[in-house]
Amino acid sequence: MDFSLQKNEGTKNLNPMNNSDQIIELTKEFNQPQSTYSNAIQTNRIGFSINHILNDENKKPKNTNTQKSKVKENQFYIDHLPRIDLTEVGIKGLNPFGLRINDKHLSLRSIEENTNNQKSLGLKFSIYGGMLRFNTQLSSINSEYLTKRKQTEKDLTSLRFGFNLNKEISHGFYVTCGLEYINKRSQFNFNGDIITLDSIEQPVLIIINPFTGVTENHFGKSLETTTTTYNKSISNEIHFLNIPFGIGYNYNIGNWNFGIEPGITVNLLTKYKGQIFNEDLSGFYYLENDNNDFFANRTNLVFKGDFHLGYQISNSLEIYSVFSYYDQTSVSNESNVIDESFGGFGISSGMRFNL
Repeated sequence: MDFSLQKNEGTKNLNPMNNSDQIIELTKEFNQPQSTYSNAIQTNRIGFSINHILNDENKKPKNTNTQKSKVKENQFYIDHLPRIDLTEVGIKGLNPFGLRINDKHLSLRSIEENTNNQKSLGLKFSIYGGMLRFNTQLSSINSEYLTKRKQTEKDLTSLRFGFNLNKEISHGFYVTCGLEYINKRSQFNFNGDIITLDSIEQPVLIIINPFTGVTENHFGKSLETTTTTYNKSISNEIHFLNIPFGIGYNYNIGNWNFGIEPGITVNLLTKYKGQIFNEDLSGFYYLENDNNDFFANRTNLVFKGDFHLGYQISNSLEIYSVFSYYDQTSVSNESNVIDESFGGFGISSGMRFNL
């Protein structure tokens, strides 16, 4: 016999849907009379038979306006169902497809109808921010200069911020593009003396004529030593504005999702700020001026990889964390005696919005 809901008055829609020819009617067979259905539903295991209605254009079913259908029956169970009255329940747990209760049947609409009625653009907009830890590599044939640079410079935690737009291209697969800002930071510290040698012109020979008393000064160049003491602590920064491209895959488990995203970044602009030692160690080189054109205004393509872990808060909002790897990239021009490159790892968090 059908699962009769005697406490209903008329029809109650728990999840209003549009009319559909595809309806799955859930009927319940009990050994108890219909009046005892509320006691039966309090058990921990309830067996339902699903009558899946298949359209038949030749006949009409009794008591409905739809065409009569052939029935395919399957048995399923819901375990550990708490004490609920189906006429009053919000049925989030039982309502993944849209349940409808009337005075005779518990009806379940097809999930295809739900997804077709809510057409998605397949786009996701993300904003994020986090920290990066880069490892700078220096190499040069000038060993003295190379040693001095390594002794006086130290990498600091860097920052990155950005946004991107994802487009789903297949189930789980997507492409992404965005805009990203990276602030690579390092510290230049020097406490010590710099000795400079200057060539100045001064009298090197004085001749006095004993007969006339006339003095003759003969000038030449000589070296003068100057010692200057410095106590410097400068925060050096390299600012990158990049366009990241990637192709990724997401795997969902309930509200959680895991993803991997390899890609590249295209550098639009690079700016420098701070100080380092001059090549001859006689003073300091100002990065923002870059008078000798040692550093590149745009860097080459950088390969990167991201691993995502996200949690879906609602249908339109997801929070996520991402672990990132950046391959080595060089910032030095050929005119620079030092080849300076860096790569590293980072972690960021952000929000993703379904559009």
